[in-house]
Amino acid sequence: MTIEHKYGSTTIERTPRRVVVVGLREQDALLALGVVPVATTEWYGKKPGAIFEWARDELGGAKPPVVLDDTNGVQLEKVAAQRPDLIIGVYSGLKKGEYERLSKLAPVVAQPRGEPDYGSSWQDETQMTGQAIGRPERARYLVARTEKLVADTAAQHPGFKGQTAATAADFQGVFVYGRYDVRTRAAARAVRRAQADPRGAVEALGGVLRMPVAILDAEGAAVAGAAPPGLPAGLLDAAPRTLPAADGGLLVAAPITLATVPEAWLVAGPAEAGPARTAAVASALEIAAAALSGTFARRRLAVERDARLRAVLLGELLTLAGPPPPALAERVVAAGWRSAGWHIGVHLTAPGADATELGAATPRVEALLAEHGLDAVTVAVGGGWSAWVSTDAEPDTTGYRAVVRAVRALVQSAAPALVLHAGIGAPHAGLRGIGRTVEEARQACLLAGAGRPGPAVEPVGEHDARRLLLGSYGSPAFRAHAESLLAPLVEGRDAGLLPTLEAYLEHESSTAATAAALGVHRNTVLHRVRRAEQLLGVSLSQPDERLTLQLACRVLRETGRRQ
Repeated sequence: MTIEHKYGSTTIERTPRRVVVVGLREQDALLALGVVPVATTEWYGKKPGAIFEWARDELGGAKPPVVLDDTNGVQLEKVAAQRPDLIIGVYSGLKKGEYERLSKLAPVVAQPRGEPDYGSSWQDETQMTGQAIGRPERARYLVARTEKLVADTAAQHPGFKGQTAATAADFQGVFVYGRYDVRTRAAARAVRRAQADPRGAVEALGGVLRMPVAILDAEGAAVAGAAPPGLPAGLLDAAPRTLPAADGGLLVAAPITLATVPEAWLVAGPAEAGPARTAAVASALEIAAAALSGTFARRRLAVERDARLRAVLLGELLTLAGPPPPALAERVVAAGWRSAGWHIGVHLTAPGADATELGAATPRVEALLAEHGLDAVTVAVGGGWSAWVSTDAEPDTTGYRAVVRAVRALVQSAAPALVLHAGIGAPHAGLRGIGRTVEEARQACLLAGAGRPGPAVEPVGEHDARRLLLGSYGSPAFRAHAESLLAPLVEGRDAGLLPTLEAYLEHESSTAATAAALGVHRNTVLHRVRRAEQLLGVSLSQPDERLTLQLACRVLRETGRRQ
């Protein structure tokens, strides 16, 4: 994970375990995300561990953190004594020299780029902290939930509308806080009921600015309005503020940021070249983009609250044949799903688990993905979970194998409490790539565990020969063939024949292993297998027939078409 900040960028290669806070309040975000820091920095109040009452319950049974004092600058030696593997100073006044010295101890996440010292918003603090500890989705959820609480409170007090506010404090003197301070921002958000609709915002802005305005996703496709003609692919990757228009003039862009990187863009133009005009348009876009960020965040919360909608949205991506329609792209942005870049799909199932058990296991699966370094979007679907990880650049062989190793470790660590089968898709790019790699992962998951009882993983590499099989194996035609092939067992009177045949094939034609798995005598297994051969008209001594029957059994089990 790489995080941009005031002094450049910081790459965090593994999940941190010992976090030191050199900012004044990031401990609140850490505790809300489930991490207890080993050290915090005193601001005021002299609370144990610098943990105030509202967060004290989040400590659980952990002892309060060591408290640092930054009156005379960062206490470098005291920080080093904590043996940190991550140092967070988002809401801080870190100087460059302090940042460089701290960076020799551990990765450091400093103030947000473009913000004054002690001027970061609580949203930035929460989301940058969530990224740093490998829990970005949880951080986004916390921000969206809190913003909804603020918006609901504002709606309950219509008298706030149109009001202004000043924030002051009596602390070592009387201070009035400026517009960048988080307290002023919080007051402004409380009285500003930003309920902007994307399409309405585009139309209103266009009318005020007297120029075309559009919302574009990270790949440059229009979410609302019309995309400017001739916009080169990838031009937004560099996070520009102005772009050359195809027919002269400038396009002005403002990011719509839900985390710490732009997930959509508000673009206006072409505008007449000139610093005054450009600055005026940029200011208007930035205000609108901030409101739209809140709108998308609220929509994201609604999506995350309803797992069924997430599954439906993924289903639309799985069946997407052409360019994504704007409405679908808008919902993907609102869901917080990254469309740009490259994606590697992972599909997990828990064979034998019923719907209640699968629902209860969802938090465990999400935690396992995070623990093994997979910052994945996870969607609970019928019979299991579909997930994918995203990267800016196309993963090379080493990157793909790293994902495979992580999934193997995840599956092994879950056992024996949770036995998982996993399939891994090949890397694919863009919004359509999400559907393609997840579908490959689902098909590969059906192959996982074939002939191998217990936890199993089946990767589908770019040059994996098994991909030739998956194309037909996952098709409706093969499913229909599987139903027809196994119909004599499904529709017959002896309900034990099909489960015995499947177990026999899964245990590599071992009578003893099959008998042990089913809890029956070996002779019962032999009798049932011979009866199945007679009804199906096959010989299990033939490898091709064994493979076909095994795949057919797995297809019927995964699609739930047994009687």
